[in-house]
Order: sequence, then structure tokens, then C-alpha cells
Amino acid sequence: MTDDEPMYRHVAEKILRTRPEEPMSLEQSAHVDPIGSQRRAQALVALGFTGPVLAVELGFNGHVPNFWRFFQATVINATRRDRIAAGYTKLQYADPADFGVDNQRAARLRNIAKERAWAPPSCWDSDTIDDPEAIPEWTGACGTPRGRYIHERDKIRPVCKPCARAAREAAGQEPATRVFSPDALAALLANRGWLAPDLSARMGLAGPDSVYRWLSGKALPSQVSWDLMASTLGVTIEDLEA
Repeated sequence: MTDDEPMYRHVAEKILRTRPEEPMSLEQSAHVDPIGSQRRAQALVALGFTGPVLAVELGFNGHVPNFWRFFQATVINATRRDRIAAGYTKLQYADPADFGVDNQRAARLRNIAKERAWAPPSCWDSDTIDDPEAIPEWTGACGTPRGRYIHERDKIRPVCKPCARAAREAAGQEPATRVFSPDALAALLANRGWLAPDLSARMGLAGPDSVYRWLSGKALPSQVSWDLMASTLGVTIEDLEA
């Protein structure tokens, strides 16, 4: 614009009111472990909230593909973590119907979450949901033989790893002597039409790298991972033995 061109007052005032967006601080942009944030998002899906609702409420600017891709993230920044935590606090006791989610759609999402062993908010405490080593409290007695019984009685599948381990110990089994079979795992995945990322997501792992290493024989799963793998696949640990 030259000095000879007129400028309307309201345009000038709008320009003067404009402020550049504040850049994220070093603390806000710091990379953090996504496990607690992913568990919160998974828990809300387990309640029946849809991708479009969560993409708005959890700070993804309404971008649904970005929300679903988030479950494969290995790191996130602190700002995203805080936005997800705020959205989780808002929605964890809410009814999806109040956000326009019909009952049929909510039921379908709850079934998807159940297939992937995504625990609802009731299975997590505020002091455990961010702990990578913590497991959801599905039964109120997880880690005991009674926990395994409650899993079976109430059809809470898959059986969580502490309950599976407790049941084996009660039966006098010795898992340390077992040898893991990559071929058995590959066959079970093929029978289900699953790929490594599918198993990884259902086990709640940060990514599929561990599953690829197990399949190739380059690494062996820990006993904890073996327990979780078996329960996720709906088989016994003997079905994954060499």
C-alpha cells in the first residue's frame, strides 16, 4: 500500500490488534513418553466416544486421521500431553450421547476397544495411568487366582497378564523352562489376519518393533510380554512354545 491509497479505519484497527502466536516454550515442546496419553485416549474410546469428538476434545484441532495416528506415536510434546489430560478429565465421567454419539456407534467403538484390550477409565487410577509398568485393574483382584476366575466369569477378555501368571503359579506350572516359538506366533497372527502392528496395538505397546523382533527370532519376549501376548491372542502360553 502506498501513502496515496486510503486505509479504512476498521482494517487498520484489526491489523493493530493482531498479535503473533506465542511460540511454545522449551518445556512445552519437550518430548515425553506417550503411554499415559495413549491410555487416556484409549479409555475414552472404550466409553464409546468417536474419533471426531475426541479429535476436538483432546486438542487435535478436529483432525480425525491425526487422532488415530497418535496411537502409533513413540513420543509426543508436553503441550499435547496436557491437552489430552484436560480432555480426559472433562470426558471420563461423561456420556457420549451428550456429544452427539448415537448408541449404535458407541457400542461399536466399545467392542473395538474390547478387542484391543483398551481399558476404560474405571480400570485406571491417576497414579497408575502414566506408569509404563502399570496394568489396568480389570477385576478388582488382578494378580491373584481369583482375578483369573473373575475374568472368565464376566468374560473380561483378554485375561490380563498378572491374572494369567497367578493362575499358572497356583497350578504349580514353571514358565521359566518354556521356549518361545516365533513360528507359532507367526501362525497365530496369520490365522487371525493380523500383522505385527495389529498385535502391538492390542498389547498396548508403543510400536511394532518388539513384535517384529520376536517374529524374526532376533529377540525373545519377556515372561510378562509372553503372558500378555497369549492373552491378547486368546491362547495359552503353551500355544506359543517351540
